[in-house]
Amino acid sequence: MGKCARKLGSEIVNAHWARGRLLSFRELLSYEGYTDEFGEPAYRLLARDDDVIRSAHIAEQIMDRVVPSWRSVASTPSIHDLPWAVHRVWVERAIAQLEAEEELAENMGPRDQSSLPERCISGSGTALRRCGRAVT
Repeated sequence: MGKCARKLGSEIVNAHWARGRLLSFRELLSYEGYTDEFGEPAYRLLARDDDVIRSAHIAEQIMDRVVPSWRSVASTPSIHDLPWAVHRVWVERAIAQLEAEEELAENMGPRDQSSLPERCISGSGTALRRCGRAVT
């Protein structure tokens, strides 16, 4: 695995690329304030809708790998929420997750989730079952 590639769960992720794409998507979700026709404060995206939609596809695929629960946990936006508000929150979480994984790998070494503890590897099938691994 290269320096930028990280293992998240069962997926290999190029963390540098993924973080860059999420940061670009987050930038597209920038808002500007304005006064609407009724004199009320309002907000609109600075980016064009089609640019946001195109970028959202990649961002969603990255979030599926980095924070897999985001679709089920994300709240349904209310009529008062800004467009793409839910995505913006989860993009922030995905960026934070990638940064945390990178920091931990740099300071503590890579985490190999696929390896079993030594006490589970050496031993009978019974020991493997006690460690949560089925023996076939």
